Amino acid sequence: MVEQGGDPYAELLWKFPHCDWEYMEKRENGQLLMDLGMGFHPNPEDTTPLVFLWDLKEVNQSYDTAGMNAGQVHHAGMMGRYGGRQSEMEQKRQAIVQLCFCSTYSLNYQPFRRSQAGEINLGEDIDAYEVNSTYRNNLESHIMMMQWSKHKSFDAREEMRGSGTSICQVMQDAASLVSNDLVSVKALLIRLTGLNQMKTYVEASNPILAVKSELYFRFQIRHMKELQNAQTHLSKYRPANYGTIMAVLMHMLCHILHSPVAQTRYLRDALRDLQFYKVMDTFGTFFLHELDLEKAVLPLYIEQEDSDECLLAMSQDKSIR
Repeated sequence: MVEQGGDPYAELLWKFPHCDWEYMEKRENGQLLMDLGMGFHPNPEDTTPLVFLWDLKEVNQSYDTAGMNAGQVHHAGMMGRYGGRQSEMEQKRQAIVQLCFCSTYSLNYQPFRRSQAGEINLGEDIDAYEVNSTYRNNLESHIMMMQWSKHKSFDAREEMRGSGTSICQVMQDAASLVSNDLVSVKALLIRLTGLNQMKTYVEASNPILAVKSELYFRFQIRHMKELQNAQTHLSKYRPANYGTIMAVLMHMLCHILHSPVAQTRYLRDALRDLQFYKVMDTFGTFFLHELDLEKAVLPLYIEQEDSDECLLAMSQDKSIR
């Protein structure tokens, strides 16, 4: 990590003196790839804990203009407008600008990481299906993490991967990279890539939303508790498609912490029928307005009976699963 006014390239040379960087940067000696990360932090003079969230509309505009592939989009707290994105650059553009990968993300998921690999586990669907102690303890543990997080700040980051020459060129302008001005970083990337189209993004956009940590995590705690209440209520009635509804509600719970990937066919089918991502993108988040808790039904949209795959996944006898 390099503070304001520091020289990141000099820091790199100092930390790895055994490497011949001048030799490795020469293309005839092979391809050197380097990663560069930039962090955008709250003003240290402001003691208010904040969560920095990337505006996906602005991020997507930047990625598309830079010639990045579709990649993967992550939504923060099941919010359609905010989150992160990772993708590789188009092959033709890679050869010109010598950048190949970019990752833009916020650290709002960090309190829930349980390993350096970033694993986030809220439990299995079968635990929610049975509303057992494992399920309840997992939710209580994650709610406690969010309670502690209300007093901390979580910054936003952007990482890029490219040839040694291109990354070193970026690092030479260290003053811009570690300044308080996000626009100066984007302006530097314009000079590096030669993309004049990005000027509109640089001059007009405000790509990071700062939210008070107390507000952000209080909202997510309430969100998690209400979903838990719905699951507990439905467990008393257990309609014919109870397993499918539980899988959807668990997917929504996991979305509070990170962007989960639907692993089972019955969940993917339910999310498609509910137009999960379309609703989230259109209305800012996902709603289940049609879920009737009094009658314990979710009519019209999803299968009204659990499939054999779903029943097998929710089976208490793990030996047959």
